[in-house]
Amino acid sequence: MRWLLVGLVTIALGVGVVVYMRASLVRVAVMAMLERAGIPVRTLDVGSVKPDGLVLDSIAIGGLTGPNARNVRIFWTAETLAARRVVRVEIGELEVSLTYAEGVLNVNGLALPTGGPGNAAAFDRLDIASVKILATTPWGQAAATGNAGIVSGTGGMTPARIGLATATFELAGGRLSLSDIVFELNKSVDGTLMLERVDLQALFNLIDVEGLSGSGSISGALPIRLDGAGVRISDGKLAATEPGILRYLGDALPHDVPGADDKASDAIDLTRVALADFHYSALLLGLERAASGDGSLTARIEGSNPNVLDNHPFIVNIRLDANFDTLAEILLDGYAMAEQLLRGRLAR
Repeated sequence: MRWLLVGLVTIALGVGVVVYMRASLVRVAVMAMLERAGIPVRTLDVGSVKPDGLVLDSIAIGGLTGPNARNVRIFWTAETLAARRVVRVEIGELEVSLTYAEGVLNVNGLALPTGGPGNAAAFDRLDIASVKILATTPWGQAAATGNAGIVSGTGGMTPARIGLATATFELAGGRLSLSDIVFELNKSVDGTLMLERVDLQALFNLIDVEGLSGSGSISGALPIRLDGAGVRISDGKLAATEPGILRYLGDALPHDVPGADDKASDAIDLTRVALADFHYSALLLGLERAASGDGSLTARIEGSNPNVLDNHPFIVNIRLDANFDTLAEILLDGYAMAEQLLRGRLAR
């Protein structure tokens, strides 16, 4: 982005009569300048040129994976042009492809200016009204829409915030989604992770409860907080969207209860046997996770086991310890991507 802005500023400086040029001549001048700067441009459409700025209807840079921007407005004054800077840049629509793996974020075809002496950005402020992001991660592809605000001074660019209107991640026939999320440096991120018809077994894989498996789909909301301490999930509530099967063969249910009478022991044994192949008609899950990593899953299940008490219906309430490391890693990877963008730590 910096080289694009520097190129446009240079054009404005070098062509003092640019306001009187036809759009087609401006387009030729812009293309020539970018090519001399070693910047490949796939397409470029100049909308208008005025004494205080320039409008690009659209610009596409680099190869097929490069960014596409539309309705780009660059504003300047005589003073800022003399200092080889512009006042601000407004991008109406931006499309970007990202790749994230092993802690490294690649922004294909897009270079952001970073702070530091001698590396000042060519603008005082950059505002992106609408951005569409397609991210490729070890977990699959995610799509997001949102906006961003970036301010800059003589010391370089300082991203102010990244706001995501929506971010979705396809998972096992369903999706995980976040909405109205704002990333700011050194601040926690609070939001609600929505699950929409996610495969129950895929969810169990994410929260890793030993001996627990199932089929069916699940939807609901997980309030989350992301920060340097980790991931916190508070009062998450999920519900099955259709009947399914739940199987629990773990050791959380005791085989022997000291002090329990025969009736209580028989009830526990019966519950353990029923949960080995429980056909549920209703399933409610509660999830909690501390920032330290300790987590728990509570379940209220209604249904029966065809092989127990002639398919007699049960209502079972259980609590199990859960390991949310996989889910936390996915969320923290997204947090790390945003942090890298905010700090300008990108690989190309």
